[in-house]
Amino acid sequence: MKTQIELKEFAKSSDLSLRDLAKAEHGGSRSDVFNINPYSLHVREGWNVREDNAAYQDRINDLALSISKHGVLQPLCVFKDPGDGKYYIVSGHTRYLAVQRCAELYSVVIQSVPVMLTPKGSNDLDRLAMQVTYNDAQTLSALELSKLFKVMLAAGASAEDIAEKCGKSITYVKKTIALGEVPEEVKRMVSDGKVSPTLAAQVYKEHGSAAPDVLKAAEKEVTSKKKGITAEAVKKVAPPKPKMAATKKTDEMKVIHESPVARKTEVDHSLKSNASKIKTIILDADIKQSGDVYQLEINSAAYEVLMNLLNSI
Repeated sequence: MKTQIELKEFAKSSDLSLRDLAKAEHGGSRSDVFNINPYSLHVREGWNVREDNAAYQDRINDLALSISKHGVLQPLCVFKDPGDGKYYIVSGHTRYLAVQRCAELYSVVIQSVPVMLTPKGSNDLDRLAMQVTYNDAQTLSALELSKLFKVMLAAGASAEDIAEKCGKSITYVKKTIALGEVPEEVKRMVSDGKVSPTLAAQVYKEHGSAAPDVLKAAEKEVTSKKKGITAEAVKKVAPPKPKMAATKKTDEMKVIHESPVARKTEVDHSLKSNASKIKTIILDADIKQSGDVYQLEINSAAYEVLMNLLNSI
């Protein structure tokens, strides 16, 4: 807690009244709005999840023009870090950047902006989730949500936690997180509106690192550019891989499944006895990495042997 003297000194540098500072010190409610010098605000690394593309820069410029004439009308949502005593933005990163752009483009220096504090007792996960509930003017895109959910995961949240705090279903959260794993080239196609987030994630799940090439080929099959890449176009250039037929479990396999020790012994024996045979039927093998996921790719002309190997593993 700041002393009266410290409050006065900080008020001079931040354009806050003592009343506003006292309110901020004790933790206000969302309805408490006060003014602060925008240059005393800070951005947490990774918390601005907006896609930094040409469209976003144009939006900042347009907003800067409006702010240069009318000021900031919608309050930014901020919180005070008890560790360093600084104010960090929760929602309003675009307005914050537009305020800075005012000075660059129009030589207009905005002295103060309206802000409101996050509810008292909020933690970082609560504040990150507020980016979903507070961004009413411009909702987050699927790619932006995938970035946000990734930050929340890094902060210790589970998919279930994210779903609860953001008011989304667990299925939606998991699909959105999966979207964040696709290659950057695929993300650009999603951002440009060439392919839907759902189809992009599906193609990546099916084709892995080949997803960009599959989508590019599918794009050529689409007659209407307004419609974008369709699932039908993808199937035309890259038919779904046939699913491996399920094998019947024998009594011996059931016993192995029931006994972990017996199963390990059987697998070791199976692998050793078939080692020379496996070497002859495998044409080539490769391990690929996509983020934190590793994929083992084996090419062979002997389907049954590979199926037996898969069942053993």
